[in-house]
Amino acid sequence: MRAATAAVLERIREAEMNGWQTYTYLYTAHPDKHMHALGVDAPEVGAIVQGIDTELCRLWDELSAASSDVALVVTADHGHVTVTSDEMVALPPSVLCTLE
Repeated sequence: MRAATAAVLERIREAEMNGWQTYTYLYTAHPDKHMHALGVDAPEVGAIVQGIDTELCRLWDELSAASSDVALVVTADHGHVTVTSDEMVALPPSVLCTLE
């Protein structure tokens, strides 16, 4: 995430120097990838989440210090909770076919 944050900052600096407007999208498969393998309560997952938080703070601090015309949107594709098999819901085929 550190290298990705540095790349985003460099891209935005270049855009600023050239008077360009920019939309920059940064994606990471973490912590989702690790949560699937280790569970949401694993210490390694906590460390990854903390690292992402640190980098997002660094990104925001540098962006907002350089310009007042900046926005940062952070999203996730789902919640990060442990779900046991008895808590899972299987979608019926009539619903699944609409998702194809």
